[in-house]
Amino acid sequence: MKKIKKTQGVFWLILALVGVIFTNIGILSNVRVIVSAVEIYTYDDFEYAVLDDSTVIITKYIGSALSVDIPSEIDGKFVTEIDGMAFYECKLTSLNIPNSVIAIGEFAFEYCTELKSLKIGNSLAEIRYGAFYHCESLTSVNMPSRMIEIGAEAFSAFRRFTSGSLVPL
Repeated sequence: MKKIKKTQGVFWLILALVGVIFTNIGILSNVRVIVSAVEIYTYDDFEYAVLDDSTVIITKYIGSALSVDIPSEIDGKFVTEIDGMAFYECKLTSLNIPNSVIAIGEFAFEYCTELKSLKIGNSLAEIRYGAFYHCESLTSVNMPSRMIEIGAEAFSAFRRFTSGSLVPL
């Protein structure tokens, strides 16, 4: 038992050091790491955590639906964020993000290559680095007027844009 605890301790120490180094050189500047101390819950097809301000962050999509509506509330708490890589390689074709969401994490929808339609709520203020990286089938995006930040390569490989409004990067 002691050997496992020491190994886990060394792992977390190395992970923390790598995070500090990458953050200091500009890589992973906005990455939120949810450590095992945070309890992860399940609601329908979503895993989520409750943040310090009693709002919810979607940490992972575990469903298989082609069309997904992210809930605006879970257990009476507003869903305000979508965590980095939460929908990594999902086979979505259509996605609706509610008005309650204010931030989308790094690479949150990376390689969702079948995603064609994206509806974003009016409260979204931040789309972090690579959030929709390689969503090659996206054809429609409307950016809310409150948008404050669109990270680098947020819409990289965005080849089939046909309608909507997209702020130039």
